[in-house]
Parts: sequence; structure tokens; C-alpha cells
Amino acid sequence: MAVTKLSGDGKQHGYVQCTVVSGTTKSTVADLEGYSDVGLMMPVTSSGTTLTFEVSNLYSGDYYPLVSTANATATVSGGAGEVAFTSLYGAGFPYRYVKVVTSYTPTAATVFTFVVKA
Repeated sequence: MAVTKLSGDGKQHGYVQCTVVSGTTKSTVADLEGYSDVGLMMPVTSSGTTLTFEVSNLYSGDYYPLVSTANATATVSGGAGEVAFTSLYGAGFPYRYVKVVTSYTPTAATVFTFVVKA
């Protein structure tokens, strides 16, 4: 999966998208190679939706829940409208492969956009 580069001020900005297919709760894989500053744009979802994340060092490898050093699951919550998060989880994001996991099962494909900066 390639990063779509954004034009403009010459900095390495871009985005990577992944999709939660209708009837499932886990997204396709987002490949965030080479980017440590990662934000997330959450599309319109069900009210009260919570997102969690699974990460891996291999595309087809085992995916693990993303948790804090206190072993708390990393979650983000949104309302019924579109929202954006300034940082996916803390300062820097060292994981290459990421899946978004939703707390609900969508009836239509839902696309999530990771905004990335080198």
C-alpha cells in the first residue's frame, strides 16, 4: 500500500487509508513505513463508536492489541460525525502495519485515513 503524497510546502506529508468492510470489525492493513507522526481521520460512524488498534511488524504476521505502558488498551472515541485526532497514540508511532478495530459492525464499507508526516 503506497502513501499518497500531498503537495504543498515541501514537507513529507501524505496519507494512507484502510477499510473496514461491511459486516466485519477489523480493517485492511495500513502500511505506515517511515512515518512516526501519525494522525487519524475518523469518518461518520455510529454514535459512541470506539476504535482500538492492532499492530504488527509483518504484513501477514500476528497482530497485537495496541496498549499503553500501563497495559490500558489504546482507544479513540467519536460521535456520529467526522472527527480527526492529532496523534494516534502519544509522541511518535513506531509501528509499520496497523489495523483499525471498530466497536460496531458497519453495514457499509468504512474508510479510515491515517495522515502521516516524516
